[in-house]
Amino acid sequence: MIDSSELAMQQTSGVGRGVSESRIFKKAHVYAGAKECCPYDNFMCSQKKDRNYPVAFWISASNNEGVTHGDRHEVGCPAGGYIVVTGTRDAMTFESYDANHNRL
Repeated sequence: MIDSSELAMQQTSGVGRGVSESRIFKKAHVYAGAKECCPYDNFMCSQKKDRNYPVAFWISASNNEGVTHGDRHEVGCPAGGYIVVTGTRDAMTFESYDANHNRL
């Protein structure tokens, strides 16, 4: 992110059946340039051990106490892929990629 904003994220879909709310992938502090991972072969991250299985996350700006600010965006990607967030706290853009680094 251009303005070094922190992000908060939480997985919203694609997790294995029966995974409790407390075990769903979530991060309160994702700093500019940081990478977070929830492996596709982990049942708590992907319902199927398939790197193309669809998953989605809520992403929003946060402060240093993990409190979210502004809109919460739901962004999807394959379980083996990744999401790149750019822009500023007030104007975020999202790009999703598959495991082979192809933009979706």
